Amino acid sequence: MRFLWFEQAFMVLGLRFPVGVTVVGLLPALVIIFGPSLVGYPTFGGERGLILGSIYFVTLTIQLYGARYVGRRIESLKEYVESTLAPNLKVDVSRLYELRGPIILFVVLAGTALPAYYILYDIPVAVKLIQLPCWVFFSFVFATFFSAYGHSMYKIYEIGKLHLQLKPFTEDRTLGLKPFGRTSLQLSLLYFFLVSSSFIPFSISYNQPPLVGLVLAFVFLSLGTLLFLAPLLGLRRHLLRARPRTWAGLLTDIRLW
Repeated sequence: MRFLWFEQAFMVLGLRFPVGVTVVGLLPALVIIFGPSLVGYPTFGGERGLILGSIYFVTLTIQLYGARYVGRRIESLKEYVESTLAPNLKVDVSRLYELRGPIILFVVLAGTALPAYYILYDIPVAVKLIQLPCWVFFSFVFATFFSAYGHSMYKIYEIGKLHLQLKPFTEDRTLGLKPFGRTSLQLSLLYFFLVSSSFIPFSISYNQPPLVGLVLAFVFLSLGTLLFLAPLLGLRRHLLRARPRTWAGLLTDIRLW
């Protein structure tokens, strides 16, 4: 079994996954809560900081667990395809575990979302600077999850274009394609939930206008919708191609009976 970068980091440090997630989520959250007081702006900490830090911890935790869940689901689908629908094919999902995708997406976020957040919101420079590493890490984790989700949807789309040995209609009315639809739906629902929750910190931070969070949520939700629809098109082609053969087989069975 292969692992994402943060899973590998936890193993190197000798931390179990839940412990590692708690550590990397709690430390930045504490900086967000108590950092403003350390640089002389206690009004930006206190209750406001506690709310923002708590949301940071929860959303980061969900992102890490979510990225791992995406990897497990696509690995399970890979095994199903190789053992049932395409025994002679090998499905390559190695790119899911590469850092190239997260790094590219992180650069995009670092060049757009983070500057917009720090420019548009009226927060003291000292508070912005002490919290900057927290938001940089947050953005990289989100980029990791988005990369895993995007690659998984693309991989399902690619598998849908392969020559699969579909099951007979009399054995399975979905022709063996149900795991594809179920996996696409589960990952997409997780993605939509994470996008909605991950940008809450940008929207409620210190009672500022939620412009950045709303724009980011709209962009990523739109992208997620397109990624969700792409695999379904490939599966639909399989069902349409199989329909004539299915009806022909049923008519033959009726005649024989």
